[in-house]
Amino acid sequence: MKTFWKYGTIYRMKRMKDRIAALLILISLILAAWNDAVQIYEIEKGDTLSEIAFQFGLSMEQLQAANPEADLSLLKIGDQLVIPPNRAEEFDVFIQQMFSKYVQLNGTECFSQLNNQISCLLRIQNSGEQSLVNLQMQLEIIDNNGGKMLISSGTPLIQLLPGEEIPVLFSGSHSELSEPFETRFLIENLDLIGNQDTSFRLAEDLYEPSYDISADGLNADVRIRFTSNLKKQSIRILAAAYRADGTPNGIRSWIGNPASEIRIHVYSLSDKINSIKIWAEYY
Repeated sequence: MKTFWKYGTIYRMKRMKDRIAALLILISLILAAWNDAVQIYEIEKGDTLSEIAFQFGLSMEQLQAANPEADLSLLKIGDQLVIPPNRAEEFDVFIQQMFSKYVQLNGTECFSQLNNQISCLLRIQNSGEQSLVNLQMQLEIIDNNGGKMLISSGTPLIQLLPGEEIPVLFSGSHSELSEPFETRFLIENLDLIGNQDTSFRLAEDLYEPSYDISADGLNADVRIRFTSNLKKQSIRILAAAYRADGTPNGIRSWIGNPASEIRIHVYSLSDKINSIKIWAEYY
């Protein structure tokens, strides 16, 4: 029995190595095909975006996604567009590779809850030099049996500043999945703001945040007092809870026309809350 287990294990390890080698070869072939398929097109007199997209077998949405730094409504003769591959698999590889230049995933933690609910907190960072808006993402959750669930989410803030990291919550029901889970992060869309002076953020002298953490550390009462009359403005507040090690374990957002003070309760998804971080922006 011991000998059988030994050689069976060696055989399984060899099969695993063979599969990994085959997967790496497949990935390299896809990336090579992607590099060959990507083109640069220079705008000529009489060009229209719909004609360019049709010429290369793309949709307008695909053309825009491949050129997040370009304002397609203001293109002029001589401007250049990136033309991505039009095959679905190659386009998906291309777009995720390109989006990864702007968005960095710094960590994912998922929490199983009552009634087959699952909540995942992701730490998203703007790794580019321009502000990000309209960031739309997906989280694919996969179990050991190959079962999958796809959850979509936007960021809890309109704008993500260069170098800034914020937590993002993905929630859904996993009644047909069995633990443990693996996750795959995907970006559906993002837009860039070229002018760094453009900001949705509320000036820090317009509000005063404070908070009290409960005795058991599992929730926090957040208070935000506004120092100026903002009743005619729509405000978005993001309050995130963090453990002592600096990882997020709770998130809550608020949108509305503020009174002189608003209160938000943030609850921990796991472990004690050590601190609270607050963002505020015009909505």
